[in-house]
Amino acid sequence: TVGAALEDEGRYEVATEFYEEAATVEPDSAVAWTNLGAARRKIGRYPEALRAYDAALAQQPDFVWALAGRGEVLRMLGRTEACLEPYQRALKIAPDHAFAVLGLAAALSELNRYAEALPMWERALQLRPNSGFASDGLAQCQEALARGR
Repeated sequence: TVGAALEDEGRYEVATEFYEEAATVEPDSAVAWTNLGAARRKIGRYPEALRAYDAALAQQPDFVWALAGRGEVLRMLGRTEACLEPYQRALKIAPDHAFAVLGLAAALSELNRYAEALPMWERALQLRPNSGFASDGLAQCQEALARGR
């Protein structure tokens, strides 16, 4: 799509405008709202991204990308406890959704719940073996557990 091509070029502000228009034209489209949420998230417009994800979920409550995106935005807003539920819902629907696995692993680590985070980091690395974020997260989690945290 045009929006995805703009994002690939790093033109997130323009992509956001494109997705805003798409959501206006198709207000019942969970995909349009999710794309808008993702674009807003990528440029740090978290409250607006959250509203877009909520609009997507109002149309399709089990839309995995909207759930995972909502979880990520809540995490970015520092609402770490609140982000667990959308990540967990996403993973009940799609257990191998790498974005949700990574987000849940990070959130659990941020909450110092390392014993719960460890299998999530391991799963994240299985799903994304070249992810520096996953390998760093796993190493930090293992270190915290070794220190008895």
